[in-house]
Amino acid sequence: MSKRSALWRLLSDASDHVVRELLAPRGFKPAQPLGQFTLRRYLHAGEFRDVEVDVFRDNGWNIDGGYVRIGLRSLVHPLQQEIGGVAQSLEAPTPGQPFLPFELGPHPAGSPGSWYVRGPADVAPFAKGLEAYLREVAVPWMAETESKGEVLATLERLGHTEQRERLVRAWSGA
Repeated sequence: MSKRSALWRLLSDASDHVVRELLAPRGFKPAQPLGQFTLRRYLHAGEFRDVEVDVFRDNGWNIDGGYVRIGLRSLVHPLQQEIGGVAQSLEAPTPGQPFLPFELGPHPAGSPGSWYVRGPADVAPFAKGLEAYLREVAVPWMAETESKGEVLATLERLGHTEQRERLVRAWSGA
């Protein structure tokens, strides 16, 4: 096993530990990676929405290390159906079909949700940073799409009034 492969395994194991503690009780489970840079991907698939947490190394990774970043997506099924016109899923996305998730990340270097890792000594600080990020950023962000009322408020806050009004009409049966 190469030095980098061993480091990626340590980072993946640290991610698994943090997610087991914080997100597994919320229904998140490990999921298949969608790309070659994914270290770990976790998914909560529900009737109202799917939520994904993607922990990945950026494509600038080299022998000296690189950034590990996190990306979040929340696919609200009624919004996807009403605005996109077709059903879609984070669990098994259908290529070539419209895909309209809420997204947070990837984050720029030096900000929460982005960690520079050079070697095994950086794994514990990464795990601590990931835990803080999930508690302070990810979980509150996920709450913005957990109900009809939260989705409508989020669309309004983001200035997506047309999409908000279409959902209001759809949910009221008008």
